[in-house]
Order: sequence, then structure tokens, then C-alpha cells
Amino acid sequence: MKHVQKILAMVLVIGFPFGAESLGAQRHGTTETFHIDKAITKGEHRGLANYYRQQAKLYRLEAKNHDRMKIVYSNAHLHYGGSENVFKEHCTELSNLALQTAEQYDALAKEEDELGDR
Repeated sequence: MKHVQKILAMVLVIGFPFGAESLGAQRHGTTETFHIDKAITKGEHRGLANYYRQQAKLYRLEAKNHDRMKIVYSNAHLHYGGSENVFKEHCTELSNLALQTAEQYDALAKEEDELGDR
């Protein structure tokens, strides 16, 4: 439950890429819909674990994008007239939040894997 609360807090900060009512998980090239509160079977838990792993991957990509933008701001000092440091700090903060969110999704995937193995 602790992990779910952290994920929800970070989702409010960073945003949620899909509708809050259901989660899509890619399996074998198709999209399956899962409801978090209705995951009962081993397959549903494994599907959620896969979804959480995908989300972790997406948030790591988001962190890399912010890291790249930070470099762009660092090299664009003439255009921003000194305010590039604010933008670099912003990118660093967003990158860190995305990485923290990815770690939480990894933890949720691990928990769902364990539930799927029971």
C-alpha cells in the first residue's frame, strides 16, 4: 500500500499517460485492460506487473529526455540571457521525479510478480 500511495503522489506531479480507471498492458502485440482493484488471477497479476515494467521504462525515457533538455539549456545561454540555470534546475528536478516514479513502478511490478507466482 505504501508503494501505491507514492505512485499516486508522483502521478499527480508528473501526470498519468492513460485513463485512471484502467491500465493497458502490452502482451503479445495486443492491449489488455486491467483494473487494479480487480486483479485476482495469476495472469492478471502478471499483466499488471508487465504494465508496471512498461511504465518504469517510459518514465526512464522521460528522465533521459529531461537530461537532454538540460544539456540544450546549458548550451543556449545567449538565447536565454542568464535564465538557463532555472530551466536546467527544472529539468533536473523533473528527471529525478521521473526516475523516482520508475523505481516505484519497478517495486509494484515486483510485488505483482510475487502475487502472480502464488
